[in-house]
Amino acid sequence: MSPVELRDEPVRFFKELYPVVVGVAMALAVERLVDLNKPGVPIRWQHVPLFVSWLAVTLPFSHLAVRHLDFAYGERRQAGEPIRRGATLENIALGAGQFMWIIALALFVTRPMVFGYGLVIFLGGILIRNAVLHLHPRGWLSQLERRASRVHVAAVAAWLAIMLLATFALDGSPQTWTIRGGILAVSVAYPFVLYLTSYDYFFGTR
Repeated sequence: MSPVELRDEPVRFFKELYPVVVGVAMALAVERLVDLNKPGVPIRWQHVPLFVSWLAVTLPFSHLAVRHLDFAYGERRQAGEPIRRGATLENIALGAGQFMWIIALALFVTRPMVFGYGLVIFLGGILIRNAVLHLHPRGWLSQLERRASRVHVAAVAAWLAIMLLATFALDGSPQTWTIRGGILAVSVAYPFVLYLTSYDYFFGTR
């Protein structure tokens, strides 16, 4: 077993679990998107914007989570930095929470209001966790997490603005389609901004 594989071994299970969870959640989302009893093309087209939004957020976010494990365990261990048990337990709890939210959001693609606020809570919770670790004297954040936090702040602010506008200023069909269109626009921009601002950290040149 190579040195790289040895460093990866302690967290390999969790890294490999992310694509499994995403695959299961994608199947659940597709099930809500497809109506085999519908004549013609069996797609519920009104749910496509939030399905695409789910894909645009979930796939790069899961990539981010896996790279976080690389930095938190593989590269820190290689550098001889100690890894506290409390940090490990926190990462396990964080991962479990992320898995549940990824699946929940897949189930919400037919519920624009719930999906929109779900995105806000999902990434907002990550930002709160990062802020606590940043302020804690023994907290640790990778440079990738620090860069991603800036993107998450912008995305959460944009999603929240859309949701508040739709909630208090609109009603009925205009409200629903404002949420779908607004959430889609921000979500499609999310992976581009995330990867462009942190390309070196995602694809191994740092």
